[in-house]
Parts: sequence; structure tokens; C-alpha cells
Amino acid sequence: MNQHEFARFAKKLPENPGILGREDFFNSAVLVPIIFLQDECHLLFQKRAAAIRQGSEICFPGGRFDPQLDSSYRIPSCGRR
Repeated sequence: MNQHEFARFAKKLPENPGILGREDFFNSAVLVPIIFLQDECHLLFQKRAAAIRQGSEICFPGGRFDPQLDSSYRIPSCGRR
């Protein structure tokens, strides 16, 4: 996927997507970092620390919503112009 194709994809995403079951489960989120190198789309992952429960797994960054630390559930724009 190149930058032009990604821009077309991003325009089709809902402005404010809903979350099914938000009231029934703990709330968390992940960040899906998309970077373009030489007009090619790449996903950026992280490797979890070895000493944690899911140690050494490959994942997207993110975690549980903490009302003491997180100001909102606001979803940032996704490259829309």
C-alpha cells in the first residue's frame, strides 16, 4: 500500500467509531503506527520486555484506559486532509 492508497483508505474510516460492549469490559486501546518509507507502507511493532507476563511477544503499543492518567477516549484523526 502506498501513500495515495492509504489516504483513500483513511477517508473511508468513520469519523467517530463506536465501541461495542464498552460498558461490559475493561477499556483498552492500541496504537497502530503506520510509517511510509520510499512510498511504501510499513507497520511498526514493539517487542514486550522479557520479564512481564507476555514477555518477548511482538505487539502493537497500547494498554488499559486509566482515568487517572488518560484524559479521554478521543480517537485522533487518521491522516485525513
